[in-house]
Amino acid sequence: MTSPKVCVRRLCYHWRSILLAVSCTILIVVLVHVSRYVLYSTPVPVYVLDKLNLRQYTLPELACQRCNNFSYDYIVENEKFCGDEEIFLLTFVTSFHTNVASRNTMRKTWAATREYRGLKLKTVFVFGTHPDRNLNNQTQYEQARYGDIIQANFADHYRFLTNKTSLALRWVMKNCRQAKYVLKTDDDSFNILENFVDYLIHVKTERFVGGYCFTVMPDRRSGSKFHVSADSYPDLYYPTYCAGPGYVLSRAAVRDIVAVTENTRFIPMEDVFITGMCRIRAGIQYTEIPGMVVGQDQMTPCNLAIWVKNGHNIVPGRAEMIWKRLQSVDRTKDCASRTTYLYMILIGFVLIWSRFMYRMYSVPTR
Repeated sequence: MTSPKVCVRRLCYHWRSILLAVSCTILIVVLVHVSRYVLYSTPVPVYVLDKLNLRQYTLPELACQRCNNFSYDYIVENEKFCGDEEIFLLTFVTSFHTNVASRNTMRKTWAATREYRGLKLKTVFVFGTHPDRNLNNQTQYEQARYGDIIQANFADHYRFLTNKTSLALRWVMKNCRQAKYVLKTDDDSFNILENFVDYLIHVKTERFVGGYCFTVMPDRRSGSKFHVSADSYPDLYYPTYCAGPGYVLSRAAVRDIVAVTENTRFIPMEDVFITGMCRIRAGIQYTEIPGMVVGQDQMTPCNLAIWVKNGHNIVPGRAEMIWKRLQSVDRTKDCASRTTYLYMILIGFVLIWSRFMYRMYSVPTR
């Protein structure tokens, strides 16, 4: 009969194997429960299917025959805005007539950047029409003064943002097709164009759609401004899309998305329509761009100088403060040392952990 001491000795001898077996069992149980939750209660399958180019086969029918007409008469076409310049990044801002202070702040801050790394940058504001004649006159005044307005003959309303953005992309194809990249943004967003350029110059994909990309369930609340009925979009989740405060399209992506807009099922959620439904119909993958739709708590001087590209819900006064903060930091001096320090900490942690794991599994058992 084996004595208790011998049993204890054997357990001690095989403790690593026992620990590994127990850990694997716990891990398998956890993974089973997590996978059930992920598959049936979260949108993760949407992302996986999208990355595998299979999402188009699981969506409701997106195509329709000329069900949308995004061709409008221009009140201000501004067809010479881009001229013959080779533009690297064209930003179009979907703006509302009453947000004069926001536009003026943009013109004095981030939109004032016209060149970076020898690359041309331009910003234009896009409008429909307002029932108040004085506000329509305001856009005419801004065009006369700044020359950065596009206005078309459709009612300007949040529920028509899909119309407005589709119109702007068609305008790009007609009047500014030499722009290599197009940034769509809102008039309550703050964009750091230099950081966009630093990122985009390394992009190798010809057909590029990028931003802060995710999916959510359609809002079925009838009183919500985000309401989309089950008749308009019956699926449980939207296709993966890039958030409307800021997303980037390459020239080829603009071309291919514009080609399908008139024949794609309409929904009023512009970002879902353009970067979700039309993107999938055009067969384009999405890309996550770091530093998009960033909260104000993350807008530290060095984050602004290196990482942040787009912030949302920024009122004019706050935008001026962020701009001053950005101008006060030298990215090559003030921030480079901090970044190096963080990398050194990370490398040190990896080395220490590797050493610990090596010692744990290389020491012979007795």
